[in-house]
Amino acid sequence: MKHLKKLTMTLVALMAMTAGAWADKKVFFPEGSIVYDFEAAADAGENPGNKNGSAANGQAFYGWEKSDKTDNKRQDYKGYEWAEGSVLPEVCHVWRRSDRINGNVAGNGGLQCPSDKEMAIDGLVAGDRIVIVYDATNASDQNKNIIWAIGDGTSAGGPGEVRAKATINGVEAVTGQSVIPSGALIQVNKVTPAENGSGYIVFKVFKDMVIKQIVVIPAGIVFPVEPEDLEVTWDATTKQATFTMPDYDVMLTPIYAPTAQWATESDVELLPAAAEGIFAGTTDPIIVEGTVATGQGTVMYFATTEQLTAEQAAQANGWLSTLPTAADYDDATTVYVWYYIQGADTPDGQEATAENTFNDSEICATPIEVSVLSNKFDIAFNAANANTIEGQNGKGTVTVKTGDAEAVDKTADIDAEHHRLKAVKMGSTVTITTKEGYKFRKVEAKEGVDYTVDLSTLTSNFEAMDGDILFGTTDKTITIPNGAHVTLQGVNITSGAAIVCNGNATITLAAGTENTVTSTQEYNSGIRAGGNNTTLTINGTGKLTVQGAKRGAGIGSNRRGVCGNIVIEDGEIIATTGDYGAGIGSGYYATCGNITIKGGTITATGGSCGAGIGSSFDHAICGDILISGGTITAKGGNKAAGIGTGSAQQGWPSTCGNITITDGVTKVTATKGSSAALHSIGKGQNVEDKAYCGTVTIGGVEGYISESPYTYEPNQQ
Repeated sequence: MKHLKKLTMTLVALMAMTAGAWADKKVFFPEGSIVYDFEAAADAGENPGNKNGSAANGQAFYGWEKSDKTDNKRQDYKGYEWAEGSVLPEVCHVWRRSDRINGNVAGNGGLQCPSDKEMAIDGLVAGDRIVIVYDATNASDQNKNIIWAIGDGTSAGGPGEVRAKATINGVEAVTGQSVIPSGALIQVNKVTPAENGSGYIVFKVFKDMVIKQIVVIPAGIVFPVEPEDLEVTWDATTKQATFTMPDYDVMLTPIYAPTAQWATESDVELLPAAAEGIFAGTTDPIIVEGTVATGQGTVMYFATTEQLTAEQAAQANGWLSTLPTAADYDDATTVYVWYYIQGADTPDGQEATAENTFNDSEICATPIEVSVLSNKFDIAFNAANANTIEGQNGKGTVTVKTGDAEAVDKTADIDAEHHRLKAVKMGSTVTITTKEGYKFRKVEAKEGVDYTVDLSTLTSNFEAMDGDILFGTTDKTITIPNGAHVTLQGVNITSGAAIVCNGNATITLAAGTENTVTSTQEYNSGIRAGGNNTTLTINGTGKLTVQGAKRGAGIGSNRRGVCGNIVIEDGEIIATTGDYGAGIGSGYYATCGNITIKGGTITATGGSCGAGIGSSFDHAICGDILISGGTITAKGGNKAAGIGTGSAQQGWPSTCGNITITDGVTKVTATKGSSAALHSIGKGQNVEDKAYCGTVTIGGVEGYISESPYTYEPNQQ
């Protein structure tokens, strides 16, 4: 049978069982404490070592001892004799008078007392502290507490003085009266050594009490008690917890709330989505609302027309819990909507749990892109009807009233060339009034506007509008305003400056049509792309033949001009020009942005000293060139590369960025203009190193191409 172990622990935690100084409070015992853990022994199925004792007076004690010390005789409790040959403790000893304690504690939860008897703890000195933890559930109602029982010793022929004095939870103990609650602190203030030199205290236990632990904290050992819980204040707005630092070390253990989650349907999260068909200026939501799991939080939205990163959006002002609407947008635009779940805070008066308190979710990785439609529409006037309003000098007046605003005369906004009233806001009231001397028989109104423009009717230079479809022949300059998308449907434009883009522009070549654009005045490009930081995009499957004038590009910049990026997506395009200009790229002493060709059949021929695709002559600059699709034929003018720089001579540099041709192309053929050019792809003439070209990469292989003509046809290799 294993003996109950006397445990010395660095830090022992003990939970008091009943009311007392430390009831329901965790108590920490320092290193050097002696713990008799009867409850642990019971749980482990062990029993304390009970020893029978016999003495001349017929009384004995039963103890729980340390196995490595033996004494022949014990007479240190009221003269009663300990059994010969008993094993005694090294420091202190728990023992009980007269009758046997129940030997088998297994299953009893501790040391069960069969009768009302005294127990003693010896080996004590003044300053020692004792804690007794017990369960009195099954004891009688009159005997629910252990009693302080040390006497004056007279019954054993002692000197007639109190053998021990102590306080219980700070109150002086009175023999036979003071109760010792479970978990109470007994402070030994005086103890009279018995015959064998060890002092002791006595306490009375009652029938059916169960002793769970007895702990002796020797004098001089610091007895730390776990401090009261700190008051931690949580600020939901700043999401910060604060407390006032006490005069002891603090261990912080944050317990995080779970992250709020989206509701799901068939295992698919019900995220917000873009609404469709929403017009600018309306109060219609531009987002279909997302659904959060019940009670976990609120969706927050941030709408902007700027392209931001998630980090930038997180720092932005203007997050709202309401759905964003189109009310703040005056015209068609793309709106980027960021969102996240703002986790629910703990309800007032409740304690935070994993069911009522939630962390915010992460902001969405990418925003929802919403296309807000224009709320401004044109009114076209049918010029075929002699009694219909026609331009500013027509036979009637148009007024427009928006909301509660006063009616505004819009006659001055009528485009005489188009017979069109521009950008009338949706919801406006339009009033048509005849001039004096004229009468309307009726005014017909129907959905749709014919945006086709017959160029042959033009009497002056013409600014196309977004959505215009151009056809016919003209000798006037056609201007495309910033942001406009124009379709060429069989045009023949021959003028000093044929097509001029004033910003971002898109030109679509209508399927099955042939379009010719020629600039005749020196210095002008055939199609002048917009200025710096703009993009000209050409698409569609039709055919376009472009001729630039001397010192201007076919498609690109004028002499000493600056144009933005050029993107060709499709079509059959033939671009040529006069001397000192590139077929596609920069004019003389001019700058062009990046050139990207994604598809189509493209033939580009530079004038003398100008590249087929790239830069031209005399301080000419072209950005990066990327060709990723299509069939491309590029021929440089005299002394120029097919793709790359024009001629560079002393005092007249020519520059090109990186040139990349991917294996997505069908075929690329490049020819340098003459032997004076170094490369068919790379540098043209390079006098005194005045030609500058970036890295040339063809099908993943770097290097300038000197061979001329040179053909790259990846699918045939």
